[in-house]
Amino acid sequence: FDLKTVTLNLKSRNPMEIRAQFWWYKKLGEITNPSGQFVFIDERKETIDDGYLLVFLGTTLGNQPTQWGNLPAIYHNEAAGLSFADGHAEIRKWLDAATKKPGVGGVRLAPRDMPWIQERASKSKRRSR
Repeated sequence: FDLKTVTLNLKSRNPMEIRAQFWWYKKLGEITNPSGQFVFIDERKETIDDGYLLVFLGTTLGNQPTQWGNLPAIYHNEAAGLSFADGHAEIRKWLDAATKKPGVGGVRLAPRDMPWIQERASKSKRRSR
């Protein structure tokens, strides 16, 4: 596999509004559900620009709730590999046509894939830990 397509689940562009709403993990021990939070993911090579996969967790940046920031890989039969904080790995087969569409042009809305990845990227502080 192409090592340049593996990216970190790191929310380093972190406006204070997002930090107030979602958990911001700085240490592995802060993750309360390690089997449910991904650490690495295959990112589509066309959207690699900074070392992490941008997953919108709210709409404070002007995006739509189900809009992709960066795109996950589709190299594995329209799927991507993810590794989780507990050490296990999964292959996620994407469901939405916008996620599976080659290239990077336009706004990508994914009403089935985005909630799945958002749940595994962070947790809302409104929910109990």
